[in-house]
Amino acid sequence: MRILFLEDEIILALTFVEALNDMGVGEVVHAADLEEAERALEASPFDLGILDVNLEGRSSLDFARKFMAAGGVVIFATGYTDDGELFSEFACRVLRKPYEAEELEAMVRGAIRGRMIEDRP
Repeated sequence: MRILFLEDEIILALTFVEALNDMGVGEVVHAADLEEAERALEASPFDLGILDVNLEGRSSLDFARKFMAAGGVVIFATGYTDDGELFSEFACRVLRKPYEAEELEAMVRGAIRGRMIEDRP
């Protein structure tokens, strides 16, 4: 399993990349901005993306569309709790900030289980 963790807040990123690594779910790649995420996706596909929605005032929604078109599953990490329409076009999970490592783990494990079910013949 390859996971892309797109987060511009470095302390948050370091904390949760470590938590993901501790889960032992596979390779975790951190991208701090959209350009870095684009390069990572172009280099090799990912199974799962945990994407911060607002990256220094820039939306990751277009990147999420591209990520999903490449076959990846998306979890949005966001503080935008009042805008249900923001994610209406996406069949994905939304992790509300602030979140704890346990919430992240449950969300990731659920996405992995869902992916395994979808991949069955």
